[in-house]
Amino acid sequence: MNKKSLHKSLLNITFISLFAALCYIALTVFFFPVGPMFVHFGNLIVVLASLLIGGWQGGLAGSIGMGLYDILNGHADSSPKTFILKFLIGFTVGLVYIALSQKIKSKTVSATVGAICGMIVNLVGEILWKIAQFYLAGSTFKAATVTALLSQSSTLLNAIIAVIGGVALFRILEKPFERLKR
Repeated sequence: MNKKSLHKSLLNITFISLFAALCYIALTVFFFPVGPMFVHFGNLIVVLASLLIGGWQGGLAGSIGMGLYDILNGHADSSPKTFILKFLIGFTVGLVYIALSQKIKSKTVSATVGAICGMIVNLVGEILWKIAQFYLAGSTFKAATVTALLSQSSTLLNAIIAVIGGVALFRILEKPFERLKR
């Protein structure tokens, strides 16, 4: 392994670890119950990481940080879903952002569309997870689907926070991170 690829590998490991820790902290410290919903900034960190360091890296950071949170805080039953969905959020955000960045000049538009796509993947995954849970618990498929759809207010609120906050922080931090990656 040459010096340049070693440096890139170490940088990836460092950034993934940093953003995994930030995801965990975002769920531990910035977790606010709002009526029957809860607001957190974990998805925001996944979006930010995916835009700053790359899709698979941001997704892996989200999987580690938010999956670890689930395991250590009484939600081990949903940790497989968390590992998968957070990786898919990051991967989608990064993939769409890179693809659009090559076609349009606006980084803000590319980042916003990427973040929205990542949150749509998360929303669909959450709905499918809930449908499966309710159906396996004995609900009819129709009842499971309706209940799953109606239980997504937190997911939608957190998605809006992730898109707006993640893109705003990306625009602020992108130049310093570009210097760090060199």
